[in-house]
Amino acid sequence: MELIKKLISIKKRLDELDAETKKLKAEYDALEPEVIAYLEQEGLDRVTMDGRTVYVRRQLWASVNKENPFALDILRENGLGDFIEEKVNSQRISAYIREFEKTGQVIPDWCKEALNITEKFNVSIVKAGA
Repeated sequence: MELIKKLISIKKRLDELDAETKKLKAEYDALEPEVIAYLEQEGLDRVTMDGRTVYVRRQLWASVNKENPFALDILRENGLGDFIEEKVNSQRISAYIREFEKTGQVIPDWCKEALNITEKFNVSIVKAGA
């Protein structure tokens, strides 16, 4: 029983820390644009304070324009075919496999040949009465 009490205690603390982390992240996200505007307005590249240096880091990201049905063709035509990958969505394929168990069916052999099907066991803790 002590093991279970300890596990519940740790889970409660993790939930508290998670809630605190989410709250702080929201505050940080709200302040970030204000700090960027302040640094720009003051013409500052960086500010060092309390042993930390604050600066604006620019990142440039690209993704496929899903609204353009020819986007992949355009990439291939311009020598970027190596960037195009065929992928399997693991969440969807796992749900597909779980459906066999849910409906009492046996998982077909072809699935077992094409996929790594594993089980994971873990302890779940929920609030009593939830």
